[in-house]
Amino acid sequence: MDDSGPSQAAARTAKALARTFGSVLHLVHVQADFEAPVPIGSQGSEVMVRLSARQTNEIRVRQEKNFLRAEAGFPRDRLWRRTLTGWPEERVPELAARHVADLVVMGTHGYSGFSRVLWGSVAEAVIRRSRVPVLAVHERLHVSRPPRILVPCNLTPYADAALVYAVDFARALGAKVCVLCVTRAEAGWTDFTTRMLECHLRKVMGPDLAGVETRVRGGDPRSVILEEAAREPFDLIALSAHRHRFLQDFRLGSVANTVLRYSKASVLAVPSQQPHAAAPRSTFPPKWLTNKIY
Repeated sequence: MDDSGPSQAAARTAKALARTFGSVLHLVHVQADFEAPVPIGSQGSEVMVRLSARQTNEIRVRQEKNFLRAEAGFPRDRLWRRTLTGWPEERVPELAARHVADLVVMGTHGYSGFSRVLWGSVAEAVIRRSRVPVLAVHERLHVSRPPRILVPCNLTPYADAALVYAVDFARALGAKVCVLCVTRAEAGWTDFTTRMLECHLRKVMGPDLAGVETRVRGGDPRSVILEEAAREPFDLIALSAHRHRFLQDFRLGSVANTVLRYSKASVLAVPSQQPHAAAPRSTFPPKWLTNKIY
C-alpha cells in the first residue's frame, strides 16, 4: 500500500474479496530502506536516495491515513496491519510465502516505454518472485459488480493452473468467463482448434462448463489478447506465470509480460505450479481461498 491511485484501488479490491471469501486481510506497507541503494529498472542498476526527517514523517502520516481509509468498515478480528522495511518486490513475496497467503493484491501503474525502463514495474517483479497468485489492479477496476474475466489458453499444462483458478474464482463472484485460444494456424483449422479447446476444457475442468464461453482467434497471441480485452471490455485477464527449469523464480513469458504492461484491464497472474489449482475441487470457495489476502 501507498498513496497512489492504483494502490488505493488494490486496497478496495482486496477488502471486497476478503469480505466475499471471509478471508483474513493483511494491509501491508513497505517502507523504503534509505540506508540501502534503491534498485532502478530491471537491469540491476542502483542509486542512493536520502530523505530528510520531515519527508520521512510526511510519508508516515500519509501512510497512516491510507491504513485508516482501507480499514474502515472491515471486521477487526480479520484485519492485520503490517509495515515492513525494504523493497516491495522482495518483502511482499517473502511475507506471502512465510504466512502462506492465498492471494496478493497490488496496484500497477502499467508503465511502458521509457518510464518502465527507468522505474521498472514493482508488480512485475512481485509476480516473478511470488509463489501464490498475484492480482495486479489498475485504478479503474470496479469490484462492486461481477467482472468479466478473459482467460487465454494455449492448451498446454502450464496454462491450466490459471484456467482452473480463474474459472473457480469467476464462479464464486458470479462473473462471466471467456476462454480464448489463439492459433497461428490457417483459417481452415479454426473449427478443429475449437473442438480441441472444448475437449481440453472438459479434461481439465470436468463436464460442467456452464457459464464458460470459448473463442478461437488467429494471429499473434499478444496482439489478439489485448484486442479482445479492449473490445468488450473485460475487467480481468488471468494468465499463468510459469517456471523455467534453469531458474529458481517464476518468470513471465513474453505474452504475459506484454499483457501486464499494456493491458487496460487488471491482470491475475497464477503460478503454473500453483498447488491449489491442481487439487480436487468441490464446493467453492475452497479452503485455500479463505485464508489470507495481502
